Amino acid sequence: MKITLVTGASSGMGKATAKLLAQSDYTVYATARRIEKMKDLEAFGDKL
Repeated sequence: MKITLVTGASSGMGKATAKLLAQSDYTVYATARRIEKMKDLEAFGDKL
């Protein structure tokens, strides 16, 4: 099991990195200041 932490996941490189890692079979813990901008990441379910 691969686990990673991504900061700044609400936009830009942080969001792109979180999506890429979730698609690559990582469990991703994502943090951000603007949580409302992270709603689309919910599509990854329990991977993110």
